[in-house]
Amino acid sequence: MVLLFVIVGIAGAFVYFMELKNKKENEQKFDAFVEQVKHNGELNDTQKQEHIKNLYLFNGFKLIAQDAVSLTVSKKYFSLGAGMMWFGLLGIGIVVYIIYTIFKRPEVKIVFLNHEKSKGGQDD
Repeated sequence: MVLLFVIVGIAGAFVYFMELKNKKENEQKFDAFVEQVKHNGELNDTQKQEHIKNLYLFNGFKLIAQDAVSLTVSKKYFSLGAGMMWFGLLGIGIVVYIIYTIFKRPEVKIVFLNHEKSKGGQDD
């Protein structure tokens, strides 16, 4: 039985690192899409904002705030790999991880909609 926990824990570590890699790749794809929409001359500002907002809403993010300059979105992530690693701690660890996931704060991201306004503070 202990061997099962060890195997699941090791497999969980592999899955966890693959999840981190995929999450980073997806964030880069989101950022590329946002930049593409910002530079699309065929869309007005309202249409650009809707496209960007829909990207995040359709991918499980919750809209926290929205104004003419930015969107603030959040999402809680459940990691199967981390769950498997916690399960590797003699099985009871999965309960700890689930409770942790329920009470942890979601990740928050602020997306600036206007390219010029978002870069304005960085050049100073």
